[in-house]
Amino acid sequence: MEVDIWHRLIDLEHKAADFGLTWPNAITIMQQIESECREIREQLNETNQDSVLLSAEIGDLMHAVMSLSWFCGFDSHDVLKQSCDKFDTRLQMMKTIAKEQGLEH
Repeated sequence: MEVDIWHRLIDLEHKAADFGLTWPNAITIMQQIESECREIREQLNETNQDSVLLSAEIGDLMHAVMSLSWFCGFDSHDVLKQSCDKFDTRLQMMKTIAKEQGLEH
């Protein structure tokens, strides 16, 4: 059975910490997130975009964001679930407004 990818990442974070590789603070993780965003932007601006590299950079961003969640003591599943629930609520509200205004598909 495949291990849930989020749990695998948390396990890797623990192994890295046991080895002495830890983030010094949340600001450092935010700097890494910003760096990953710049690298993604650079790939998106390339005329001959390298989809393999772009995918890797997006993965690095996802890892860094998960690391921030973990570092701050949050369960990444809960954080992502809350975000999905919030997005779903907003989407449903937008659909309701569109329907009321006769703009539904």
